[in-house]
Amino acid sequence: MALPSTEHFMCPKHDTYMVPHTFQTWELSLAHGTVSGFRCPNLICPIVYVIKGALEGFYELELNGDLTPFAARQRRASKTE
Repeated sequence: MALPSTEHFMCPKHDTYMVPHTFQTWELSLAHGTVSGFRCPNLICPIVYVIKGALEGFYELELNGDLTPFAARQRRASKTE
């Protein structure tokens, strides 16, 4: 029996495979209920991959539950250097 094909995402910061995660309403400041995605296995890493239509992509999960696009964060960091 073959395993179902699934996508695997790598944490761009730690270069490790991300693990599946269902974000609960208390984790994200979204009014959409639960959102599926992946997060870095390094639990202090804020990088997540969200699978939700227009939201799909890499983000940094802020402490207040906001999602900041990961590429935007990278651009801001490179401008300050």
